[in-house]
Amino acid sequence: MLTMSWIGQASAEPAGKAAPCLEPTQITSGRTPEDLYPAIVQCLREERYSQATLLHTVAQAYAEFDRRRAERDQVDMAIAVLHAQLWQAPESSRIAFAADVKQALQLGSARFAEVCGLLRRLGPPTYETRYWERQGTPPEAGPRASPRGDAADAKQVWQAVLESLLHCPSRSNRPAPLD
Repeated sequence: MLTMSWIGQASAEPAGKAAPCLEPTQITSGRTPEDLYPAIVQCLREERYSQATLLHTVAQAYAEFDRRRAERDQVDMAIAVLHAQLWQAPESSRIAFAADVKQALQLGSARFAEVCGLLRRLGPPTYETRYWERQGTPPEAGPRASPRGDAADAKQVWQAVLESLLHCPSRSNRPAPLD
């Protein structure tokens, strides 16, 4: 498996260390984008596009959360490196995956409701927000980022991510169930 270092050089990892394609029940708020991208690649190799889409959406939502609470440039650099891992999957899988993501994020669709529901159940990330120090941040980039805000702030930031990035309706804007 190849990964990109912050300077753009490929480095090989042992082939036996492939991440598993995670089931939806295995996705937790403690998994960083760094954990999720290798699993996305494996899902693509296995042609499990629905799972790859869920993982990708969580990874993107958590990356946006991190961008809003830490140094945006450092997070962006790390996510770009992680996102480059998708090129390890066959081209046909990447094309099918892109179509699946587009379908899943259609406002009002059942898949869209599934994605928003998963993100609401997970809530904001609970991991230590330091993965970008291992992915993409050059040593001379300056002081390391640290998360800003407290738990109440995290809930507000998470709600803003859901509404602005993915357009998931807020709980107060959801239609009432039909009786």
